Amino acid sequence: MQITLGNTPHDITVALSRNGDFVTALVADQTWPAGTEAELQFARPATAEPITPIVWEATVDGMRISWDRPAADCAAVLDAGATSVLLIYGEADGTRLLWGKGRARAV
Repeated sequence: MQITLGNTPHDITVALSRNGDFVTALVADQTWPAGTEAELQFARPATAEPITPIVWEATVDGMRISWDRPAADCAAVLDAGATSVLLIYGEADGTRLLWGKGRARAV
């Protein structure tokens, strides 16, 4: 028997270019609740020497959670060897949920 408790994070891939900005958005069917936060956390896989995660906070506006990061930030993530990424969702009461996990890759 298998029992699953909690939330299973979505599999995500974040494609980064050293020469291009990272501009993307998650768009909901309705306005995100007041106090909603989101961030991407980039790190190395557990098998590599750890680094302090690189955190990109999102802008939450109406139905959009978005990121607009310059190419230099993308290059910094790639130069740090960060290949794993977490998508963290924060609620107004301070609850933080692992919404997605996966890999960051150069394109």
